[in-house]
Amino acid sequence: MTKRVCPTGHVVKDKKATHCPQCGAPLTPLLRERKIWPLVLGGIALALLLLCVVVVILPGPDGGAGETATRATRTPTPVPTPEPTATPKPLLDLTPAELRQKWDQLTEVQQKDYAKSLIGKRVQWTGSVFEVREGGRMTVDLESAAVFKNIMARIRIPEGDALKYNKEEQITFQGEISKIDTFLLFTVNFENVVIIE
Repeated sequence: MTKRVCPTGHVVKDKKATHCPQCGAPLTPLLRERKIWPLVLGGIALALLLLCVVVVILPGPDGGAGETATRATRTPTPVPTPEPTATPKPLLDLTPAELRQKWDQLTEVQQKDYAKSLIGKRVQWTGSVFEVREGGRMTVDLESAAVFKNIMARIRIPEGDALKYNKEEQITFQGEISKIDTFLLFTVNFENVVIIE
């Protein structure tokens, strides 16, 4: 341990003192003692990491890769089992006009309950392309007979097909109802959509 001496020559034993207790002269602060244990632990961790890398990369006794890779090659490759084909959901016999007519006859609470009952149901509807946006988001006008009571459908198509469709082009699609939104327009959102050519 280094002795601390004030500018006038007095020995100061208190490590935290900022002034000499005998003459009051200011003391230069002591440098903190460095602890080397974090460096030792870091060195050990680095050595272990390098050892693991060497074991994996260096060839084993049979000339192949290290022990880890050799064990991996001995494991039999699983035979892929064919995925079962999904049975499509049956189509609900409901037209956009019927949906809108029933909707208009219900109270707000009944509308919410009716909307919940339609989530996940699959329908096939026909309408005209209203807009196609980036990412394959398409809006389809489902034309209701009543004025100002149109229903819009929001579907998603493959982005590569977005240039195929023109405004007001008639399309028929099947999809599962995911949400009914009546904030500004009466809009039915769909998922798992297939366009019938």
